[in-house]
Amino acid sequence: MTQRSAEEIENWLVGYIAKQLGARPEQISVSEEFVNLGLSSRQAVTLMLDMESWLGQPTDAGLVYDHPTIRSLAQFLTAQATAGMA
Repeated sequence: MTQRSAEEIENWLVGYIAKQLGARPEQISVSEEFVNLGLSSRQAVTLMLDMESWLGQPTDAGLVYDHPTIRSLAQFLTAQATAGMA
C-alpha cells in the first residue's frame, strides 16, 4: 500500500469526478458536497471501488456520505492510513 497525501487524494478525486461528469477539473470544488456536484449514488459507489483500487486499501462506499466533500474525504483517508501505520 502506498501512502497518499491528502493533496494527492484530492487531485485524484477532482480528476475522477470531472471525468465522470464531463466537466473540467477546475470546475470541481473540493469543498462542495458530492451530491451538489451531481454525483449519483451509483457513481459514488463506483468512485469508492475505483479509489480502493487506486489506494491499494479497502474503503467503504458509505464514506462519501460520512465525509461528503472531496476535502473531508481526502483528509479522513489520509488520517486513517497514517493511523494504520502507527
